[in-house]
Amino acid sequence: MTKSSKNYNLTPFDYRKVLEIVMRYCVSDCSKKKLVEIRPTSSKQDLKVIFSRLRELTFLIENGMHPNLYKINDTIGMVEKAGIKNNYLTAPEISLIRENIISFVSLKKQFSAVADDARNLMRMLKVVRVPFQVKEKIDIVIDEQSNIREDATEKLEDIIKKIRESRGIIEKILESYLNSPDTGKYIQDKHITIKDDRYVIPVKQNFKGRIPGIIHAQSGTGETIFLEPFSITVRNNEMKLLQKERDEEIRKILISLTGEIGKHGHELNLIQDILSDMDILLAKYKFMDEYKCSLPLFSAQREIIINGARHPLIRGAAVPIDFEIERSITGVVITGPNTGGKTVSLKTIGLFVLLAQSGFPVPAYEMRSFLFDAVFADIGDEGSIEQSLSTFSGHIKNIKAIIENAGETSLVLIDELGAGTDPVEGGAIGTAILDFLIHRNIPVVVTTHFSIVKMYALSSEKVRVASVQFNPVTCRPTYKLVMGIPGRSNALEIAEQLGLKKEIIDKTSKFIGEKDRSIDAIFKNLGLMEIKLSKKEGEIVREAARVKELKELYDSKLEELREKERFFRIDYRKELSSLLSEYSRRLERSVSEIKKEGASKESIKSARDEIGMIRRDFSEFEKEIEIQDDRVDDEALDKKDFKVGDSVLIDSDFGNKIKGRIKEISENKITVQAGLFKVTVDTGSVVRDRNKAGRTASGWNYEISGPDSTGYECDLRGLRYDEAKNELLKFLDKAVLKNLQTFSVIHGTGTGVLRQMVWETLGNHSFVDHFDHALPEQGGFGCTIVTLKV
Repeated sequence: MTKSSKNYNLTPFDYRKVLEIVMRYCVSDCSKKKLVEIRPTSSKQDLKVIFSRLRELTFLIENGMHPNLYKINDTIGMVEKAGIKNNYLTAPEISLIRENIISFVSLKKQFSAVADDARNLMRMLKVVRVPFQVKEKIDIVIDEQSNIREDATEKLEDIIKKIRESRGIIEKILESYLNSPDTGKYIQDKHITIKDDRYVIPVKQNFKGRIPGIIHAQSGTGETIFLEPFSITVRNNEMKLLQKERDEEIRKILISLTGEIGKHGHELNLIQDILSDMDILLAKYKFMDEYKCSLPLFSAQREIIINGARHPLIRGAAVPIDFEIERSITGVVITGPNTGGKTVSLKTIGLFVLLAQSGFPVPAYEMRSFLFDAVFADIGDEGSIEQSLSTFSGHIKNIKAIIENAGETSLVLIDELGAGTDPVEGGAIGTAILDFLIHRNIPVVVTTHFSIVKMYALSSEKVRVASVQFNPVTCRPTYKLVMGIPGRSNALEIAEQLGLKKEIIDKTSKFIGEKDRSIDAIFKNLGLMEIKLSKKEGEIVREAARVKELKELYDSKLEELREKERFFRIDYRKELSSLLSEYSRRLERSVSEIKKEGASKESIKSARDEIGMIRRDFSEFEKEIEIQDDRVDDEALDKKDFKVGDSVLIDSDFGNKIKGRIKEISENKITVQAGLFKVTVDTGSVVRDRNKAGRTASGWNYEISGPDSTGYECDLRGLRYDEAKNELLKFLDKAVLKNLQTFSVIHGTGTGVLRQMVWETLGNHSFVDHFDHALPEQGGFGCTIVTLKV
């Protein structure tokens, strides 16, 4: 990822502020620092890698994984220091390096357990070879509390043992002073103290000559002196020498360990870098989840399509923005009133392009964009203020720089084109600038109030108009961006709403030319029509939602019926199995008797009779369980005078009729024997069977043939990854068998994981000719249209 690029103008779009929002989700300071330094790139390969990792991470988390980062420490400077000969790091610094190694190993184990679903993430983690020998050597020398181990070397262990023995002797001598009746009365406090690395005892000031020794310090009040008795001076000297020897041994140990760290500096820096990248990936996922983002797609065609965009700095009831520059369009002119949202729309478009090309999810339902190699902007007048120029001068100066540097693969965004000077001249200059950019095929989005710019946009095939919606009834903006409709400035309505005298407003109308009034009236009517259409669209959307709910309810009820049918078949198979077992036992007995009696005429005749009985039983069984189609003539629906033994049809849960015979009749209930099953139903659910010859071709196999379940639409929404893939493969098989030419696969937008799976599966299927996204009115990015080979 490119760290910096002067081709992308980031400041007007609050790019850093948005990155600081994402940064808050990072766990380490070094990750935060790295994240806010991320800059846009036009490298398709770099972005492909970043978003493939993010898709995998999203899939894993949504399927129950909880990646845990142990710790990430900024050790770059320490590793650099370790590369210098005879330098040494402190024990706490070396512990930070060990923590990074532990974190990395832990992370690698977590993703190794799900390696099949984390190929891109594992590829990132496998880049570095873990220097386990460094960790092992650190473990030998430094404990978990970042202290040097006493047994780090034999020499250190021996020195520390001697220090401990010497300390014991000194403390024993000093305790004798504290506890002796002769000297104890001179002691201020009954405890041993260390001053300047030497053991001393606190003696009252007025008795300082009673115990021979060296005074090392005095208390703040002057009432106590800290005295080293002559009896321990030699021991204190020995202790100092041992401590110096210990410190020298520790220094040698740290120099050796630091040298080992320096040898593996590249791997250790790479470990920190990968840990930071993983921390940033997790931060992006949390941002995506919190702000309801989607992952952008990139197009080889020069276009920008954004649906439901919400600027991340505007929380709460922000109105989503839909925006589109089709591949056949070069420019878009956004019109509408002040404070209506034109500048916010412009900034949102630029911000989303920059975020997408920096590898971040965008707060929108979906986004597809060309990879621009530069983004130029003239929004606001910050630069002109700094240079003490007028608004118009600064505006023109910025546009001059844009024109000199922008090309066909750049994106240009200009707010209030031609503003800051005389409206007539400003409008003309603005139109000329727009025309210049359009004729050089430079993609451009501008906002304007000028009618001349609007008329140019309406007359050009390469320019599309858009407007921020204004409700003339309430005289308030709705902040909705509408593509294809020019907008009015609505200055008179806003002025009237704000209380300007009606006399002034009436005179204003007289000063507006007839041509301008006609144009304004046209725009006003278009605005009113758009409001009505928006209202109607809202009603249609709500109605579609209601139809969707009804369909879901229908699908749920249908699934319940199918479940009942499955249970019915299971019970049937159990009883059939029991019946077949009984018949099998009867046949085996007959065969056994024939063998036992030597195949006499009587035994053979008896066996034949038994077989005949079994055949008659099965023939009767066939008739009893025969299932009829529910298309019965009205004449056959006579429900009167039922008798035991009558052949009747009863309703089933799955829509067809089941044939059976009446076994019992009560006041309002009839018990029917249907094959192996005995069912008690209401009298109203029974009709007389008039069709005596209604044998089915399947004999006693009662399985019902329902309607064809294969449609022209494969809906994968709500399914997990593996379930969705299996469902798609089964649907493809059915589509091929039914000789379908085209069908649609609904996968939704979401994070793009299902869409990626669908495209990979279709791309590898031998019967698929080609596929592409549906048109916006057919589902857009949430639906794929598939064409099979003829």
